[in-house]
Amino acid sequence: MLSQTSRLSGIGAAFFGVAALFADLATKAWAFGISSPELDWRFQGILTWTHHRNMGITANIPVPLPLILAFTLFVLGYAVKELRQAILREDWIKALLLGLLIGGACGNLFDRVYYGHVRDWILLFDRSAMNIADFCILIGLIGLLRSTNTQKNPA
Repeated sequence: MLSQTSRLSGIGAAFFGVAALFADLATKAWAFGISSPELDWRFQGILTWTHHRNMGITANIPVPLPLILAFTLFVLGYAVKELRQAILREDWIKALLLGLLIGGACGNLFDRVYYGHVRDWILLFDRSAMNIADFCILIGLIGLLRSTNTQKNPA
């Protein structure tokens, strides 16, 4: 039987995951529903509006779609297993970070299955095209790495 804290961390993780997924899909629909010239914005060379179709993995490195899908499903399976363990241990911070990571990964997975590529619309420093899912994955990974590092090397 799950404790009240475990239930709450599970609900929180699910909320973060679903929120990440819907935020990603909604912003992609919005961003790709508007043509670039209609919404031309820049923020001092840091953020630029773009329409980019990422056919590969990170940094558009070319990898066949079936391999990307298999790898994504493997990582999602591992993340769900870790999420279950975090909920049972009542580690709600890890559960929330995993929820973000899973939600972001599902957003990009949807794009790959439905469109055959990931839709990126935020260009950082005129170099790296990203979307909300990428930010969620990045925040989740950095948080998980920091929490793992903190547990190994307590201050």
